[in-house]
Amino acid sequence: GKASVLYIPLTICSYYLDGFLGGDAISFHFVNLFLHLLNILLLYKLLRLLKLPEYLTLIVLIFFALNPVITESVCWITERKDVLYAFFLLCAAIFFLKDQQQKSQRCYYASLFLFILACLSKPMAVSFPLVAAVYLYANGTLKESFIKMIPFVLVAVFISFITYYFIVIKNGPLSKTTFSGYSISQKSFLFISETGFYFTRYLWPVNISLFHFFPGPTELYSFKITLCFVAGLTYIFCLYYFRSNKNILCLLIAWLIMLLPVMQIIPNSQSYVNERYFYLTLILPVYFGGFFLQKMLKVKTFLFLSYSLVVIFAILTFKQAQCWNNSETLFQYELSLDNKNRSALNILGCYYNGIGEFYKARPYLAKALSIDSTNASCLNNYGWCLYGMGKPDSGIVFLKRATLYKRNFLEAYNNLGVCYLHNGEKEKALEEFKAAERIKKDHPDVMFNLGVCYFFDKERQLGIYYLKNAAAKGHKRAQQLIEKYKLYSAL
Repeated sequence: GKASVLYIPLTICSYYLDGFLGGDAISFHFVNLFLHLLNILLLYKLLRLLKLPEYLTLIVLIFFALNPVITESVCWITERKDVLYAFFLLCAAIFFLKDQQQKSQRCYYASLFLFILACLSKPMAVSFPLVAAVYLYANGTLKESFIKMIPFVLVAVFISFITYYFIVIKNGPLSKTTFSGYSISQKSFLFISETGFYFTRYLWPVNISLFHFFPGPTELYSFKITLCFVAGLTYIFCLYYFRSNKNILCLLIAWLIMLLPVMQIIPNSQSYVNERYFYLTLILPVYFGGFFLQKMLKVKTFLFLSYSLVVIFAILTFKQAQCWNNSETLFQYELSLDNKNRSALNILGCYYNGIGEFYKARPYLAKALSIDSTNASCLNNYGWCLYGMGKPDSGIVFLKRATLYKRNFLEAYNNLGVCYLHNGEKEKALEEFKAAERIKKDHPDVMFNLGVCYFFDKERQLGIYYLKNAAAKGHKRAQQLIEKYKLYSAL
């Protein structure tokens, strides 16, 4: 649907659980945090099954539990898919290892079932069969387990096709990026930079942002991206240097395989990298670094470093979590990192529109439009802001431009209708509401507006029909209107 271009039915269903817990923001956040705590315990169990040394297990758990780069995955309600898919995938990995160690059919089928649940929570889980195959290869058991891996591969291929359909065929790219205009060398440079970002970012968890926009031609070789490129070359060097060490080489390859689904080979967002993709994926590079750190440091020094990281990460994560109090604090923080961030300006303006503070919204939306005057979302939000300020005629100008730059823009057509209705131009208002209805027939706001138009303009029965449909969809104003005019038995 419109909420997500990904096919994540299990994640969507999980939100119903929040309804039983009260349906407020606290219940949503509680479930995310609870899943994260469970994932810490599951990761500990997995690391013990892999027989990692205790001190190495400790450092991996510290990074996974408290590193600020995972704040987004835990604090953002929309990122429920991260903590949920990780829960099922860690369970699947535990049963997979138990099957390998105990040759248990029950564990095998449990692993396969949990892997399916992980894929239905977030398609990023599709890399699991390849990661498992690398593990089996490192342990010399790939041939004897080959047949067992086939169902996992088939599930991964099926989910991959579904994901491709929803992202590319049904919804199309989420946004236009400059990626398609890059040369092969530029794409290669960016890919290596992405690799370096994910290989080292967890070591410097400051200035964490929701946005890492695809760089333009003049920004591609900036200091920040070039530094990530150097880190990516370091990863490639490690692959070469440890080519004769089977275990470490497989570890490095498995990490890259885990990342491939989110490496924007087919761009589906404005950002070429995201911190939220560190959830689970940071485990392997931390293990890689901790392995050598443990050999270089004495036990007391290693423990001192570990406990110091707990304190540092706890402070940084707490500060980062404060940014997620609400949309205002989050996007004010984003603007403190980049005051020309068009997306943050637009979203913050939209937030103020939503709470009726139109005079606060206007400067943010005006600045967003000065950066990108053809962005349909900015035009729509600015037009609605002007309407809220009592300037419907000016709002109509910007809303019309929004419909020109984005086809089938339901919100803009609906807002246009509201502006015309405010001006007493009911025919024009109906025309815009009808255009919105053609885009989506059962949209509650559109049905309510059509109901109001018809109900107070000689077509009472048709108006009641639309109002009742809107009320059935949970539209509160439609319900209030039905109660006010006692329309329960009408029609």
